[in-house]
Amino acid sequence: MISFIVPGEPVLFAGSGSKDEFRVPPPRKRAYQAKISIIASNAMGGEPSLAGPIEVTIRAEYVIPKSWPEKKKEVAVWKTTKRDADKIIKLCLEAMTKIVFADDAQVVSLSLKKVYGPHARLFVSARELSRGDCALAGLLWIRRQT
Repeated sequence: MISFIVPGEPVLFAGSGSKDEFRVPPPRKRAYQAKISIIASNAMGGEPSLAGPIEVTIRAEYVIPKSWPEKKKEVAVWKTTKRDADKIIKLCLEAMTKIVFADDAQVVSLSLKKVYGPHARLFVSARELSRGDCALAGLLWIRRQT
């Protein structure tokens, strides 16, 4: 298993354009993605990429805005506003490809939580799934029918 923390508020994934045009990703996206890659590479410590099916867990933590009234701050847990979960996932998986795993197609289980916390940061963990994890798949009705 590998785990690491990326400081700073997550930056949105920006696509590279349609089939008829090429758009260079914005500098903030490139810089944040490079930051994830460097931190992931350091966390791997020279170990080879994970093989087989992979489970990735991401927790995106955001700071509560100072402008919010105290009552709103006290009940703030889940971040339901901008920074779409799918775009955070896409950015993280793309940054970890060829470092933590060979191909993001290996990711078979994925979860992301967007929450408020004391610091803006991402907690990322990835682990190889084993045959023993098939019990979980059975509970989720993901089993080959005979």
